[in-house]
Amino acid sequence: MYQTDKILFWHGLARKAHLNGFLKVSVLLEGLILRHYGCAISPIAKIGKGFRMGHSIGIVIGAGVTIEDDVVIYQHTTIGRVSIDRPEGGAVIGRSTVIYANSVIIGDVRIGEGCVIGAGSFIDHDLAANSVFKRGEIKAISRNYDE
Repeated sequence: MYQTDKILFWHGLARKAHLNGFLKVSVLLEGLILRHYGCAISPIAKIGKGFRMGHSIGIVIGAGVTIEDDVVIYQHTTIGRVSIDRPEGGAVIGRSTVIYANSVIIGDVRIGEGCVIGAGSFIDHDLAANSVFKRGEIKAISRNYDE
């Protein structure tokens, strides 16, 4: 069993506990994930199938975040809200997106399907599908291999 699978097992239990009103249990399980694996995933965060972490250390996935299927996130990445005082919204990470190390995605933003986010990036705005974002520079990529 991969480390990501273990983390997602505990996150799934924390999420079910939270949704069923067992808030203390969900907080305990969230703490277990942080202590044992070095990452913080809110029980409120929604995570799709096929999600992978290159290295779990330092990954923070906040409340209100939705991660769709087949997303890969590398170490020291934060995805969350602008402020704890603003509970509405949260980032949505589209299918088959790769987010490299030391990146920050903050606010009520939508990252389109198939995006690649380079290491050390800061994103506080939407990205169209199939975009490559590298330290302030956005490029559209073609998935048509005949070109």
